[in-house]
Amino acid sequence: MDRLLIWQAMIYGYTLITQEKRIEQYRADGLQLLPG
Repeated sequence: MDRLLIWQAMIYGYTLITQEKRIEQYRADGLQLLPG
């Protein structure tokens, strides 16, 4: 039971980190696409 909770927490934390990186990359690409 504890292992399952830890595993789910690890997956949840990893997805949050990857989503943040993806958003930062998207913002960087968007800024490059904007004129000026």
